[in-house]
Amino acid sequence: MRFLYPTLFGMWALLVLVPIILYLFRPRPRTVMTSTLPFFKTLAREHQDAAWLKWLKYLISLLMTLLVILFASMALGRLVVAPAADDVKTVVLLVDRSASMSAREPDRPPRLARALVDLKQRVAALPSGVGMVVIAYDRRPEVLLARTVDRRQVERMLETIETLPVEGDSDAAIALARRVAALETPAEIWHATDRDRTAEATSGADDESDAPTDTIAEPGAETTDTAADLPETATPELPEATPEPPDADSDTDADESASIEVRHLSFAGQRPLNVGITMLDVRRLPQQRGRFEVFVELFAVGKGSIETELEVLLDGQPVGIRNLTLTDGQREPLLIPVLAEHGSAQELVLRLSTKGDQLASDDVAYARIPELKPIRVMWISESPDPFPQIALSTMGSDEDIEVLQGPPSSWPPERGADVVIFDRWLPDTWPADQPAIVMQPPGSSGPVQAVKIERGGFPVDAVRSTNATHPLLFGVASGRVSLTQTSVLDTDGPLQPLWLGPQGPLLSAGQWRGQRIVVMAFDVQQSENLPLMRSYPLLVGNAIYWAAAESIAKTAGNNRRTGEVIPVVPAEVVWREFRPAESGPWSEQSVLTAGGNLLLDRLGFWEAGDEEQQRGAASLLSQAETNLSAAPGSTSGEVATVQTASFFRGDLAPPLIVGAILLLIFESWLYHRCWTN
Repeated sequence: MRFLYPTLFGMWALLVLVPIILYLFRPRPRTVMTSTLPFFKTLAREHQDAAWLKWLKYLISLLMTLLVILFASMALGRLVVAPAADDVKTVVLLVDRSASMSAREPDRPPRLARALVDLKQRVAALPSGVGMVVIAYDRRPEVLLARTVDRRQVERMLETIETLPVEGDSDAAIALARRVAALETPAEIWHATDRDRTAEATSGADDESDAPTDTIAEPGAETTDTAADLPETATPELPEATPEPPDADSDTDADESASIEVRHLSFAGQRPLNVGITMLDVRRLPQQRGRFEVFVELFAVGKGSIETELEVLLDGQPVGIRNLTLTDGQREPLLIPVLAEHGSAQELVLRLSTKGDQLASDDVAYARIPELKPIRVMWISESPDPFPQIALSTMGSDEDIEVLQGPPSSWPPERGADVVIFDRWLPDTWPADQPAIVMQPPGSSGPVQAVKIERGGFPVDAVRSTNATHPLLFGVASGRVSLTQTSVLDTDGPLQPLWLGPQGPLLSAGQWRGQRIVVMAFDVQQSENLPLMRSYPLLVGNAIYWAAAESIAKTAGNNRRTGEVIPVVPAEVVWREFRPAESGPWSEQSVLTAGGNLLLDRLGFWEAGDEEQQRGAASLLSQAETNLSAAPGSTSGEVATVQTASFFRGDLAPPLIVGAILLLIFESWLYHRCWTN
C-alpha cells in the first residue's frame, strides 16, 4: 500500500483534527430556570433523549465525519495497493509516445510527462520480486528494456522516452505486450495512453471519419480488460469439419491469455483545444502540366468557435494567408493553386496559428512541388509526316516537351524516352516498359495487331466514339471528324477502341504488361478535314500526356506521412524543418540511416541524394492524433464511467470517493429521517 501523492494526503488528513477539537470542546448546555408544573415536566421528559443515546449519536457522527475526511484525503493522495508477489510475476509498462501525447494544456505538463511520473510512482510500489518490461510505441512498438527487476534501470529507461510526431497504433502494441507478458504469467500490462480503450472496443470497426470524440478519464484512472474483452477480428465462415481432439498447446495458450490483465491508464486533458492539418495532397491539373493544386483538410477540436490562420509559404516566402472560423469536430477542405517553375523544385509549407492550440506537431505540413522536366518524345519515321510535326510543334516550348526525330536505324536509342512514336514503322521486337504511340501501323508487333489497307486506304465520313470521357478525347470534337482509314485493327486485343468506323477501330488505347499504348489507324494527310481542325493537335497532345502519365507521376514530390520507412542509397540524410528564427527560417540536422532504410520519424524536408526519389517531405497528417481526447466532465452532456478491476488492489481512488459519498448519504438519512421520528 502506497500513496502516489503523499504530500496531498498529509495536507488534507490534518483536517481530521477539526472535528476532534470541536467534539472535545463542544459547548455545554446551560441551566435555565423553568416552571415546575407537572405538564411541562412531562413534556420535557418525552422529548429529551437519554444520556447514553446522546453520547452514541455524538460518537457515530464523529466517526462518520472522520471517515469522510480520511477517504477524501486518501483519494486525493492516490492510494495504490500493490499486488502481492504471488499474484503477479511480470508487469509490462506500455507507453504511448505518439504525437497526441505531447499535447499540453495551460499550466500543466504534457501528457507524456504526467504518464511517466505516474508510472514511476506505481513501479516504486511493486514488490521487489516482480519483473518489469518497458515497451514504447507509436506506429510500431519497440521493446526498450527486456525483463528486469532493477527499479533504477526501469526509471532511467522511462526518462528516455520522448514523443514522436507519428500516429499511434495501440492494437499492434498491445498484441506485442501480450506476447511478452505471456513468457511468465500471471502478468499485468500497464498501458499509459490518452485514448479511451473502452470506447475504441465499443466502436469496433467504425470508420475513423465517423468515430466520436474520445472520452478519457483523469490521469491515472484505470480501465481493465482481459483476453475476452478485446474485439475479435471478423473471420469468414468455414464449412463444418470433423471434430479433432483438443490440443494441449492450445489449452496452455488460452490459460496464459486468461492470466494476463491489461490496465489502461488514461492521461487526457480537461479542455482540449486544437486545430490541425489532417490531409495534404499535391496533384497536377488535367492537361495543364505546369499547374498544381494542393488539397488541404483542417480539423478542429474545442468548444465554441475557433479562430485560426493558415499561412502558405512557397520556398520560404509567404504567398497567401487565410483566416478561418471552425467549430468542434468540423472538417474544412481547401484548394490552393500553385504554379510550378522550370529547372528547380519548390517547397511548400503550410502553417496554422491558433490561440490556445495544445498540439504543435499538426500545425505545420510540408510538400514538395516537383521540378518541371520536359517530356522526352522520340519520333521514329522513315519520312516524317508534316502534320504530326506541326501538331508536335504547337504543344509548347522546349521546356514542356522535347521531340527527337530519327530514322528506324536509330532504334533502339542510347538514352531512353518517356514516349516513343512509331510512324508507319514497327520494330521486330516490341520494347518492354516503353509507352508508345503507333501511327498508321504497317503490320503487327507485340500488342499491336493490324493489317494495312492497300490502295490509299478507306475514307470514313463520320466516326463513332465509344468512350467520350477518355483522357485521349478531352477537347476533341469526335462528331465532326472525317478521315481516311489505312489499317484494320484487331478488336480482340488488349486495347480499347475509342473511335469506330465501318471497317473496325480507328483509334485504340490501353495497357499491355504495364505500358500504355495508343494506336491511330488513319492517315492524317489524306483525311478530309482532320488536319485542318484543332482536334488533331489536341488528340496528339492528349496521347503523349496520357502515355507518359506514369513517368510524370514518378516526380510527384514524394510527399509522405510520418512513420513510413523508405529505402535510401546514402547513409546520411539531411532533415530541414521550418523554424523561423534570427539565424534563419530553416533548422538542419543530419541523420545516419541503418540498413539503407530511412524512418520518417520527424517533420520537414529530407534529402538523401540528387535524384528526385531521394528527396521528399514528411508530415503528421493524422486525424486520430489531431482529435485530442477529453477527460470525462469536460464536455457537457457526456458521462464517462471508469471501471476498476478490484476494490482491493490497484488504484483505490474511485472506491474511496464512492465510499465517502455513501457515508454522507447514510449520515443524512440516519440523523434527518431515522432518529427524528
